[in-house]
Amino acid sequence: MKNKKLFNLRPFVFIGVGIMLGIISAYFFYFQKVFLGIVFLIVFIGLNLLIFINKTEEFNNKSKAIICLITFLFFVLSGTLFYQSVYKYDNANLDNHYFTVKAKIVHLEEVDLGKKLVLNNISVNGVIKGNLEYKSYLYVSGNVDLDIGDYIEFSTYLKDKFSIYENKFSASDIARKIKYTAEVNADEILLIKSSPNIFEKCNIFIRNSLRSALSGDEFAVAYALLTGNGEYMSLETISSYRFAGVAHIFAVSGLHIGFLAVALNFIFDKLRVNKFFKTILITLMLLFYSGICSFSSSSIRAVIMTSVMLFSSIKGKRYDPLTSISIAFIIILILFPIELFYVGFQLSFIVVLGMLLLTRPMARLLKFLPKKVANSLAVVLSAQISSIPISLNAFGYFSPIAVMMNLIFLPAVSVIFIFILLATVIGGIFNISAITLFIPKYVLMLVNMCINAIDFEGLLVTGIVMGGFSVLYYLTMLFLSDLLNIRRLLKTIICVILSVTCVVGTTILTIKENNAERIYAVGSNNLCCTIIETNEENVLVVSGASHFFSNSRLKSLSNRYGIDIIDTVIFLNEISVDEQVFL
Repeated sequence: MKNKKLFNLRPFVFIGVGIMLGIISAYFFYFQKVFLGIVFLIVFIGLNLLIFINKTEEFNNKSKAIICLITFLFFVLSGTLFYQSVYKYDNANLDNHYFTVKAKIVHLEEVDLGKKLVLNNISVNGVIKGNLEYKSYLYVSGNVDLDIGDYIEFSTYLKDKFSIYENKFSASDIARKIKYTAEVNADEILLIKSSPNIFEKCNIFIRNSLRSALSGDEFAVAYALLTGNGEYMSLETISSYRFAGVAHIFAVSGLHIGFLAVALNFIFDKLRVNKFFKTILITLMLLFYSGICSFSSSSIRAVIMTSVMLFSSIKGKRYDPLTSISIAFIIILILFPIELFYVGFQLSFIVVLGMLLLTRPMARLLKFLPKKVANSLAVVLSAQISSIPISLNAFGYFSPIAVMMNLIFLPAVSVIFIFILLATVIGGIFNISAITLFIPKYVLMLVNMCINAIDFEGLLVTGIVMGGFSVLYYLTMLFLSDLLNIRRLLKTIICVILSVTCVVGTTILTIKENNAERIYAVGSNNLCCTIIETNEENVLVVSGASHFFSNSRLKSLSNRYGIDIIDTVIFLNEISVDEQVFL
């Protein structure tokens, strides 16, 4: 082997991995799974040993020691920040007391017979008085004319949420700092004032411009495509896109940020703006757009990676995408360590990482095809392959047809995105949205018709349980990539061992889980029920459901665990919704 280096040492990559291991270790220690916490601590020590074992001319032992020290500091810092975040969340309880509440609406979505709000800037008056650090869900029954940026007042019970919900870690709620839930009738809410910030005003501007020209699914899809906010999409519509494997177009990410950056770069080049100022302006404008999209982790990741690429070009340095994504990874997890356990964050990073690791090896396998076709197919295959374990563990399925759908869909969506964005902004400014969005309206109708024309749900692969064998899956991806400099024969042997172990282990775990009799409990403000799954039948026991119940909770549970049919429904007491919704 001519090159004795095991890998190219990228400091930011190792710091990012150290941060990840620090957070995972802290997670296990917090939930008193000490053995697993120690295991990941040992893995971290092994990571540092690898740095010294790896022979490289770029870094001497002193430099490696500095990298290890920095990585250790970030390991400790990230773990501490995670531990403190969860500890503070679990100890910010109000003990379900009655309060008079004043708060600002920062998110709003439709549910059956009402609305679901997310409240921020909350002040309470009751057994305690003052401002709360955390946000709250508010379920409103009845018709109410409220919007993002409205300040409201009401009186009700604030109920506490905890870090473990339905036997799972509540990463989404903790990351979004949503600690409480409440419910009121529409006539019990007093509107104090409306004072949206600049990001909320722009979001409302986009929504109103779209709504003046579009309706139904066309409006919902366009709004989600531009802002990443799927609050107006029906369960059936978003499910169709998910089952087709293309719902990622509604998570503002590299697809959106990349094309927006290209468009801005083209404009500033035509205006002959200085390269440095052009890069600053593009970065600020992309950050502003991320703010309109609520600073989602996928949009922040894309903005950071794009900015690193732009600044690299100014200095004439070679752009390294692995370093770029590592910088984004580090920044987000230091600011928001809980994000590591959030499915959206995981998919956002693992898909990009999968493309970076597998695209070149995949393109070599497809070299019998025309080069452009091989490269495009390699990118899409790499993205889909890398997302399978997360999709199975989070949703209970993955879409094998997603590769074909993305090959067809993504080029079209890229054009549609820019077209709709321009039409929405111009139409909103000059109040001519009905004209500028006339063509996009029918394009969206065609897209929705194509997505809904096929029963993609019947093509899903479900029932596979990977569990911890996902780690072996991703290790196989790592060894298949060009990242490690080892002999081809050794690499092949390692990949075969890892992949066979992964397949056998997953098969055994899947058979075991599918033959087990299980009980799932669902508890929330709008549904309290238990599903008993046996080999003979599936029984749903409903102990409570409110008048703003939405069966999306049951649908989500069914998809995640592969429960296709409910044979028997038992009601333990009176419920305030039509019983047919359960049948």
